[in-house]
Amino acid sequence: MLESYKAVCGEFDYECKRVDDASNVPRILPEMIEKIEECAFAIVDLSKESPNVYYELGYAEGHDKTVIVTAKKDTTLPFDAKDIPVIFWQNQKSLRDMLREKVKKLQEQDSVMQ
Repeated sequence: MLESYKAVCGEFDYECKRVDDASNVPRILPEMIEKIEECAFAIVDLSKESPNVYYELGYAEGHDKTVIVTAKKDTTLPFDAKDIPVIFWQNQKSLRDMLREKVKKLQEQDSVMQ
């Protein structure tokens, strides 16, 4: 997934970063908060149950960041995430194609607002 995220974001001149990829980060949480506050938008994948991902999703939404949510097809979402628009992907090609459309729309909206 990460490679698909990076590839699509790169097509639109966005840099895709994962906080836990940084080898020099002493604590993940402060770094994650900083990156979310600085980002143009966040991408989270809900395919696997992860409290950390839900924390990131909630933090980003709480700070009025656009969040692109993805999940593998047939993922059962918890009740409090079922109303969130989700890109349900079947394979990496479908993920890239649908993500590309979403990022393109976000970039177009951003250029209209400027």
